[in-house]
Amino acid sequence: MTHNKPAARYNAADVEHSVEADGAGHGKVHVQEHKVVTERLKWPDAAKGLSIVGVALLHVCLEVPHGMDTWLAGLNHLLDPLRMPLFFLVSGYFSVKVLRFSLREVLSKRIWFFFLPYLVWMPIYLFIKEFEMVRFADFTHRGAGWVAMSVLSGEGMYWFLYCLAVFCLFAWATRSLSNPVAVALSLTPLLLQLTPVSASIVLHFGQYLPIYMIGLRYRSAITWLARSCTRSGFIVTYVLSGLAAYTAHHWWQESLRGTALAGLPGRGEGRWGWSSDFFDLIEGLVWRLWLLPTAVLLAVALASVPLVFSALAFVGRHTLVVYIGHPIALSVLFGMLLRYREGVLIEPGNGVWASPSLWVIGVFIVVMIACYGFYLLSRVPVIGWTLAPPAIDHLLPGAAQRSAATSHQHNTSSATPTSSAPKRP
Repeated sequence: MTHNKPAARYNAADVEHSVEADGAGHGKVHVQEHKVVTERLKWPDAAKGLSIVGVALLHVCLEVPHGMDTWLAGLNHLLDPLRMPLFFLVSGYFSVKVLRFSLREVLSKRIWFFFLPYLVWMPIYLFIKEFEMVRFADFTHRGAGWVAMSVLSGEGMYWFLYCLAVFCLFAWATRSLSNPVAVALSLTPLLLQLTPVSASIVLHFGQYLPIYMIGLRYRSAITWLARSCTRSGFIVTYVLSGLAAYTAHHWWQESLRGTALAGLPGRGEGRWGWSSDFFDLIEGLVWRLWLLPTAVLLAVALASVPLVFSALAFVGRHTLVVYIGHPIALSVLFGMLLRYREGVLIEPGNGVWASPSLWVIGVFIVVMIACYGFYLLSRVPVIGWTLAPPAIDHLLPGAAQRSAATSHQHNTSSATPTSSAPKRP
């Protein structure tokens, strides 16, 4: 999967396509940049690692009683507008090949790699979580029908895979359009907030499709952004820009929003037209876009710290297994085995062993260790294919003809003389 490849592959891809437009719009090949590109493209793995670590920590804080009141949750809250935008920015950044793919290649080399893990593991997680809530928390069983509807609508923990598949198809469908037009069209899901459609997956489309398309269509600008982070002047600019974005968002939430949206209804089932939720979505997208330079700066800074980068890079190179594994591990190892047991006390002011912060740290470590087990599972034949799907292009109709045509082209090119110069005696 594109967003799951190791940094070495990213670097090789960037060296292969290290042609950028000059001021006149002509391609300009950069020679002897291999070392520079290799060093500076550490940041995508750091970005993805930060994203998944933050998401896993958020879910642990939500599950551990009083976890959202801990300092870890507060620190993680600061990363809320950075985590998933970084993930989708990097995913778009390394999806440039989609613009050259045929529909067959999009389906076999992208959509397949997203939807197979989604269709296998989403129901598994939903059944596990449902069992936990019914067995230990006295919830009403919702049945297989609810699971099926959740999978079809993307209403669950693995919504990001659903989004990546849709975003990939959108990128391919708009491949012939100019960059500004394609990015402008990526804003259209925002308009769905004016309709009765209320699925959370639609909200995610509005939040992250524009960021994905910016990463895809303005790859050279993102590369420049990452490279400029090493200059002191730009560092100061990006930090101040980030502080301004947080200040503006706080001003909107605490002061301006109440006045600006006074009288507007909230979003409701079957409601058409303006709502406060629509304007919240617009403000949230502007906030995240404003913070993109600061987010990239953070990823570049983390990539420059050897020990931190090593940990984040390993996680970033195995994004899928961590995203899939951590909710299941959290439900089984904490929810079913510990959370509801008598004698387990997690509450502030009741000693060190009852400290929610200590429990958050401990559960997070256990969950990440369990994710390494999912990584090992991904290397097991057949079962591991659900976490690292095998290529299927050769199984599709016409594969034999395409292989024969490719072989013929290779043989023809091999038989063509490469030089007409006379041989030396």
